[in-house]
Amino acid sequence: MCKWGTTRHACLHGRRVGLDECIADLVIALNNAGFRTVASCCGHGKQPGSIILADGRELLIMPTQDIARMVCELFPPIHPRDGAIDVMQLARAIIDRRELGGGSF
Repeated sequence: MCKWGTTRHACLHGRRVGLDECIADLVIALNNAGFRTVASCCGHGKQPGSIILADGRELLIMPTQDIARMVCELFPPIHPRDGAIDVMQLARAIIDRRELGGGSF
């Protein structure tokens, strides 16, 4: 991840934008492939990076594969066993709890 302020300028959607240097190629490639982005940040070594797509999805960028695997382990398995909840159920539960003022898990 690059230092804050290490910016590369690019033209996206007819506008000149500043992109964090270390993820600029990825953001440009996504846009060139038809995945329009509206915001991005590499996280600058303090948090995961993210790229927000125009359709509302957000891509998280982990600094290493090991950290990405640890994050994945926070969620139920892809093929849940009896009694496990799926990711969308988990997300709805987190949102509901926050809306009720319960904070994060």
